[in-house]
Amino acid sequence: MGNIGINEQQVFAAADDLVEKEITPTIQALREKLGTGSYATISKYLAQWRVARAPKQEIPDVPSEFNSYIKKFWTICYKEASAKLETEKEAFRLERIKLSEDRLELHKIIQKLEEECGLTITDKIRLEKKLETANQQINQLNEELIKTQTRLEASEQRRKESADRSDRLEQQLASLIKDQLVTANKLVATKEISDVQNHKS
Repeated sequence: MGNIGINEQQVFAAADDLVEKEITPTIQALREKLGTGSYATISKYLAQWRVARAPKQEIPDVPSEFNSYIKKFWTICYKEASAKLETEKEAFRLERIKLSEDRLELHKIIQKLEEECGLTITDKIRLEKKLETANQQINQLNEELIKTQTRLEASEQRRKESADRSDRLEQQLASLIKDQLVTANKLVATKEISDVQNHKS
């Protein structure tokens, strides 16, 4: 007649009982206590019991010397990211100054054309409307630039957590603003002047 099947709970209980009696749980000791069970089955459940009863090891704290290295590494990353941010801010500021200068120059050109060509009232109104539109576009760009700078300043805390990701975002924002400024510059400083000159001819 074959051995009667045993389950995990039976082996665990028998092993615990042997431990309480200060007897080392072995396959043979468990088989004698249970009175049945194959060596393979008892061996499998005994291995599981040992894993379940094994003392849990706590993960040790990070050595203090690593904290020093991490702090130095973060300081370097933060300084580099801050330097890049300041560079981008300075680039935005210079672009805004250039845009304002271009707007002033366009206004001077229109005034000069009015004086030289004696533009009609209708032409003057049309040019003033175009200049107003250009001013609105520039104001929108300035507002967007201010918002972008605010977002950049607000993102410093997030950059502390991930300097690389923040750097990529800043580059993308810089590219977007630069494209918008270039487009506005072309619209205000090139297209409008060209329209005025065509009208003159």
